[in-house]
Amino acid sequence: MAVADHQICLAHILRELTFLKELDTKQTWSSELTELIRESIHKRKTESWENIDSNSFLNKFKNLLTICDDNLHQKIIALIKSLTKYKEFVFKFLFDPDVPYENNASERAVRNLKVKQKVSGMFKFHTGANAYCQIHSITQTATTKQFQKHIN
Repeated sequence: MAVADHQICLAHILRELTFLKELDTKQTWSSELTELIRESIHKRKTESWENIDSNSFLNKFKNLLTICDDNLHQKIIALIKSLTKYKEFVFKFLFDPDVPYENNASERAVRNLKVKQKVSGMFKFHTGANAYCQIHSITQTATTKQFQKHIN
């Protein structure tokens, strides 16, 4: 399925970088990437997105990805490879004002469904599951900022 825009959740990346800093205290790569991500988020929160030098952040990020020292811990190298593979999805939020830098809204959207499954164990009928999902989808859509912008 094609998506219009996709952003890797930077909250999850920051959590992973914190773990990597603790795992290998001698390396500085994870601290440098953490600082770059935090600075980009701060800029997005405090400045109009059109005034942010997005390409500067992207270039710094690409430079960090080229630092692949064999002395780094395997988990750091694995993260570098993963971020290299999906690099166009790391700073997407700097190029599009409608793309958030984290996926908290998505996780909140599915939380009710997961709680329902956990409490009841399952949906007894396929039609009940469909009805629940449709109602949930409609109410979530009606409460989003994007939808409210379009109806005003």
